[in-house]
Amino acid sequence: MRHKIHMELGEVRLRPARAQDGAALQPLLDERMWAGMATPFPASPQEFARAFGEKIADPATVVFSVEYRGELVGRTCFYDMHVPLRLELGSTFYLPAAQGTKVNPSCKYLLLEYAFTVYEVQRVGLRCDVRNERSARAIAALGATEEGVARAFRRGPHSEPVDTRVFSITDGDWPRVRGTLRERLGLPPDG
Repeated sequence: MRHKIHMELGEVRLRPARAQDGAALQPLLDERMWAGMATPFPASPQEFARAFGEKIADPATVVFSVEYRGELVGRTCFYDMHVPLRLELGSTFYLPAAQGTKVNPSCKYLLLEYAFTVYEVQRVGLRCDVRNERSARAIAALGATEEGVARAFRRGPHSEPVDTRVFSITDGDWPRVRGTLRERLGLPPDG
């Protein structure tokens, strides 16, 4: 879905994604960081730009390109949107240089704040491949509640059935999660 949403926190900026962002990111991707993604590793900048464009064109998906210190470092999305009831947050990846920094918690803070205060959703879902322990730890560190495993939830990059870990943050959880994220990011507790 085309949108005009811009968000910024410190050195992290979310802006509307463009198809050419895919072409710019693809040569910097590492196949190991693609573990747990539903789509096959993009073989060329053109293929990735096409896939980026398709995601942007999806009317139920809001795609953001992530910048850190002025450099393009990844992508994240709102998808499966049923506002104001719920939406999913994911389809996220970051280049290795952005991993382990404040990029992910900053992005999640901005996106969750937007979901709960602008869209006024009751629930934000987050999911990851059961084999993707790194993503599961990152989601849990946000304060999301793990709800269980959806067996054979989706097809993997080679059409194999893949189990998916399901997490959520509800509007009732948000004040606690928000406070924890603000503390983690060094933000004042009341702002």
